[in-house]
Amino acid sequence: NVALIGILVSIMTGVDGKLALTEGFPVTTPDEIRGLKDISAFPFREMMLDEFMPVFEGGFPVRYDSRLVGIGRDGRPRKYTIGVNSLLRLDDYKFIFGKAGFAPRFRLKGDGKEVIDTVVNLLITMPGVVDHFDIPKEGIRMKVEMFPDHYVENGIHKTKGKFPSNPALFVKIEKGGKVIGQGFLSIGQAVNIEDYTLEFPELKYWVELAVSRDAGVPVIMAGFMMIAAGLCIRFILNDKRLWIIMNNDCSKFGIGGKARFFPALFEEEIKRLAGEVERMKDEGI
Repeated sequence: NVALIGILVSIMTGVDGKLALTEGFPVTTPDEIRGLKDISAFPFREMMLDEFMPVFEGGFPVRYDSRLVGIGRDGRPRKYTIGVNSLLRLDDYKFIFGKAGFAPRFRLKGDGKEVIDTVVNLLITMPGVVDHFDIPKEGIRMKVEMFPDHYVENGIHKTKGKFPSNPALFVKIEKGGKVIGQGFLSIGQAVNIEDYTLEFPELKYWVELAVSRDAGVPVIMAGFMMIAAGLCIRFILNDKRLWIIMNNDCSKFGIGGKARFFPALFEEEIKRLAGEVERMKDEGI
């Protein structure tokens, strides 16, 4: 019953959702986190990814640290670090590192006017992985491919690794379903495509955090512990009766018994005991 109560508590009070944070951009507590009925109870009223930092040892990444700044309900900013297998616990809430990606900043101008100046979270990690975003008011779709450590060999564009030492983007711009231009952009570069000028001023990271709270877990654990304790008590206090019937010269015998709990297990014990007695009889012991 206690375990069932815990499950009900989890269903009624559980919180589960995801929070996407981009370097340098504060995010207020989102209303769409499932089960978060009282935002004032959430540990933060604002969160920001201050810096995403891969940690290297021997030239290989051994850890991914997401350095966060969280403004609590008291208005005070505090710094935290979350990484893979390094979660953050606050007020019964768990913040777990989910995934990360690149967030390039694009500045697009058309007819001398600024169309967009925005940072876009994209799922682009290596060459061959393509993501896109739309600019509805211009009818434009931009497809983007990432070359984190860009170089050219024999006329072929490649990358030396997956970390942005010399990042470049391959951008394809479509309008009305037709490609109007494409090309490579390094940080700080701009390219003219028909009536537009596209710039790539900077590159940021984004991370996705899984946010959860399950107040029913301790109750469920307590329920299972009580069940385990009850089973142990049953094993310890299991009343058993065993009887052996045999004739005067012990040439014939019978073994039987009765157990209050777990009769099937006790039956197996009786069978093993009967087999042992039979063996001893055959050996003349």
